Amino acid sequence: MFYDLTQSPGYDPYNWNRWPDVTPPRGYVMRIQDCSLGSSGLINRIFQCLVGFWDGSKWVDVDEHEEITIYGNNLLFRPWDEKLNWHVIDD
Repeated sequence: MFYDLTQSPGYDPYNWNRWPDVTPPRGYVMRIQDCSLGSSGLINRIFQCLVGFWDGSKWVDVDEHEEITIYGNNLLFRPWDEKLNWHVIDD
């Protein structure tokens, strides 16, 4: 897989975003890929694919409600469903 990491660091709900370069919206369910990317932008290794949310200070697993441990050198995220936008934290 190839991800264009040369785009501006603004959040894009329709594409993969790289954290911490892009701040995710707080409390929305996201698809998360914890991976290592090479200099060309190609994924070298995927450590884990998760469902979680950003609580404003850390990534949290949706099922366990515990902080997600990140193993790779990059974390990519995008909404679980661009149309549904599940929100799990009340503001």
